[in-house]
Amino acid sequence: MFQLRLIRISLILTALVINPTHAQITWKNVTSNPLPDPSRQMEAARGSMNGGFDQLRNMVNDQENIDRDNWNIRKNNNTQDYLDALYRYKTVKDLLANQEALDQKRIGYGAQIDRDVARSAFDGRLSTLMQQERSSVK
Repeated sequence: MFQLRLIRISLILTALVINPTHAQITWKNVTSNPLPDPSRQMEAARGSMNGGFDQLRNMVNDQENIDRDNWNIRKNNNTQDYLDALYRYKTVKDLLANQEALDQKRIGYGAQIDRDVARSAFDGRLSTLMQQERSSVK
């Protein structure tokens, strides 16, 4: 019993040397860093992942918009190029002689030409040239 009392006195003295404001070491005066709350960590990770995916989605959407705009610009430019070639012909004979070349030009553009505009422009140009030739014959 004497030894237990000596150990207890020794612990109290040690506690006073280490922490002189407290006479005894108890669970109330022992502090430690609390462990982080796992739900906060998961929430932070979720927010970080969502933020990364949002940035990736925005980049993909921006690239799709750029690609769509480039496609439309190219399609418009090709249609205008075809119309320029079509209007170079000043007679029905020249237009019909070069119809195959114009068709190949239109086909060569693939889907990057407004086919309805190209076809109706050819028909309209042919009709206009025929009317001009009829008018000049009379």
